Amino acid sequence: MLLREEGPIPPRRIVVFVGGDPHADLALLMATRMSTAWRAELSVISLLPPDTPAEDLETAELDLAEEMTDYVRASFSSASADSPQALVRAHPSQPVELWM
Repeated sequence: MLLREEGPIPPRRIVVFVGGDPHADLALLMATRMSTAWRAELSVISLLPPDTPAEDLETAELDLAEEMTDYVRASFSSASADSPQALVRAHPSQPVELWM
């Protein structure tokens, strides 16, 4: 879990990455509970390999939303990067205070 120093605590937005990571389920559970407790906006991102075609990203996003909509109140998306840290570096101005 990474807290961005410039953000307020509790955060307004929480982003959680799901996918191949062995701890993705735990991260999703923690993010869901924290977003409920802090009344924060939750975004769930399916992290795919950097060379993933755009149509596969869209399919992954739709599959993620379909799979989790009944369990989690969040926005769903997919992104291609080699790691969550790569996304943070690629979008440093994104107003996200907490990444898991």
